[in-house]
Amino acid sequence: MPVAPAPTPADVFSCTYEPHTGFLRGEWSGPLPLSALPACYDHLLATAQVHGCRFWLLDIRRRNWHDAAFAQWFSQAFVPQASRAVGQPLFLACLVVPTWRPQVEGQCTEQLLRQITDYNVFPFYFTEEQPARAWLHDQRVAEVQPRRPVATAASH
Repeated sequence: MPVAPAPTPADVFSCTYEPHTGFLRGEWSGPLPLSALPACYDHLLATAQVHGCRFWLLDIRRRNWHDAAFAQWFSQAFVPQASRAVGQPLFLACLVVPTWRPQVEGQCTEQLLRQITDYNVFPFYFTEEQPARAWLHDQRVAEVQPRRPVATAASH
């Protein structure tokens, strides 16, 4: 009996820019070998560069959770490259399944978050899309609103 080939990034990953929101949406439709994830993130970064987008909605709910080796690649290779390519800060709203809460709150994720703070990359994890979109929207609005001068006592 023939064995079906393992899915490739092109089979299970899609990436689109949403001009009406200014968000880049990356979505996995199923699990894939962890070794294939860098190709997905390379495609995500290339699309972000085309649109100058630093606000990413990453739906990983159907994908497998990453392991420590992926977290190391992400923090040491991808994040520095992404922050140089699209600028800082970079906001990542990650959609996860509720059963992944132990992984999201685990030591591996905590270590990853500490390692990427110098690059001003901010991943936040959500279990529902609406709060993730609202958070990205708030980050985007905070950047585009002009800063008002703060009144000081001497200016009165």
